Amino acid sequence: MLVARRWGRFSDRIGRRPVLVAGAIGTCVGFLVIGTATSLPMVFVGRAILGSFGIGMQTAQAWVADTTPPEDRGRALALLGAAGGLGFVLGPAIGALGILAGGMRLPFMLAAGFAGANAILARLVLPRSTPIAPIARATKAEGWRSIAPCLLIAFVLTYAFSGVEATFALFTKDALGFEPADNGWLFGAMGLIAVATQAFGTRWLAGRMREAARVALGLVILGAGVGAMASATSLATLLPPLALLAIGHAVVSPSLAAWVSRRAPADRQGELLGLTQSTSALARVAGPGVGGWLFDHVGRGVPFHVAAIVIGGSAIVAIAARRT
Repeated sequence: MLVARRWGRFSDRIGRRPVLVAGAIGTCVGFLVIGTATSLPMVFVGRAILGSFGIGMQTAQAWVADTTPPEDRGRALALLGAAGGLGFVLGPAIGALGILAGGMRLPFMLAAGFAGANAILARLVLPRSTPIAPIARATKAEGWRSIAPCLLIAFVLTYAFSGVEATFALFTKDALGFEPADNGWLFGAMGLIAVATQAFGTRWLAGRMREAARVALGLVILGAGVGAMASATSLATLLPPLALLAIGHAVVSPSLAAWVSRRAPADRQGELLGLTQSTSALARVAGPGVGGWLFDHVGRGVPFHVAAIVIGGSAIVAIAARRT
């Protein structure tokens, strides 16, 4: 939350490749610290390192913005999001196999190895990007104002989605009697749906709709899924809302990044994409706490209803900002 914008500004000044390499190296070190930790403070240190260097996606998005014309950026960012989503699907499976093969520390060592390999790959494969000359100082404030609706939507989206994530397992256990393994399979299926949506559906939409319209459409689909989830009484009635949730988020996420990229000045792509990530990280602080409180003190379906309402409000913001 504290460093994403600064890393983004740094990548604007020196180029994307050095920051991608530094982020991968820092991630490797963070996982090594956690994997070799012998005390809780060491785990906290490792986690802090991971948070400080978790800038790979925003820098990759900025690199895509540098190397693709605006009309093709949405499709390219959707493909980037699909690649990241596939990693989220495969990562837990690889981690589980690592635990079975070598204990609790092995998954962290594997993650460190992947991050190290990523640093080498980025250094050898990615072409060097040339920093863009700074624009006039008078236009700096315009950059902030131009992405204000995107920042609001990013905050609301992440706040609502993180609240749903935090209470989902509580809801399925209380309402449906699910075990943790059942939720794991559901999240895996959602990940696959999201990957397929970004690789095909979102890329198809990117050629036919502007960014704001795609964001609004995705928010409507997401809100419908979240709102219907509270009424689920069985696996059969839970699956359609979960599919809508996965599809909606897969449409919104890359479309919002493309929207920020189109509105941001050319020399501030990294900084403003980093600011968007920082805004989302701030929302993740509030979402789980509020969602858990609503679940415990108001009702098990209330977190989903509240999330659907705020997501609907953010869809209105996207529609209103479409002409600005």
